[in-house]
Amino acid sequence: MHQLIAEFLGTALMIIFGVGVHCCEVLNTSKYQNSGHIFAITTWGFGITISLFIFGAVNINPAMVVAQAVLGNIPWASVIPISIAEVLGGVFGSIVVFIAYYDQFKASIDIDRVKIRNIFSTNPNVRNLPRNFFVEFIDTFYFYHINSCDCRSNNRSSGDTSHRCRPARMGHWYGYGRSYRICDELGSRHGTSYCPCYSTNSRRKSR
Repeated sequence: MHQLIAEFLGTALMIIFGVGVHCCEVLNTSKYQNSGHIFAITTWGFGITISLFIFGAVNINPAMVVAQAVLGNIPWASVIPISIAEVLGGVFGSIVVFIAYYDQFKASIDIDRVKIRNIFSTNPNVRNLPRNFFVEFIDTFYFYHINSCDCRSNNRSSGDTSHRCRPARMGHWYGYGRSYRICDELGSRHGTSYCPCYSTNSRRKSR
């Protein structure tokens, strides 16, 4: 139960940082509107890093959960419960952000609905499913191996010292930004169902 709560809260905190910064960057009357991509990915990286520092050995991404199970680090029976906790955390985080920025959403009815939708989700600018899948596969591979940086040499006599890897992860997260966000995609995308500013017709559009 402790792990599930940590995954829920860690994912929610990450989404609050990540989706919140997109609200700042996109919505009218926001203080940092049009601040740019560097502002967004830096905040995403900071949010993910803070989640790891606070909650420790959390995955905050179903892709990480599956990878951990494949490698035998966690039992397969834990994959679905942990993944569900992460998705629910993403939904909760996106709802918190929507409530916090409700006035800005109301003031942004003139903004393209696709831009509003993309606050909570992402889509490829060029739709090519094989290439899109390849990019996501490479990103996820990179995501896992950096996040689970090998500390076994530090564990030989002092127990779990995974915290020693966290400073190294910080640089990774700042560069990685929002390349791959399964928990965001599943969690906050469902959270948009609570957002009256979101139009389902925009799903047929592209940037």
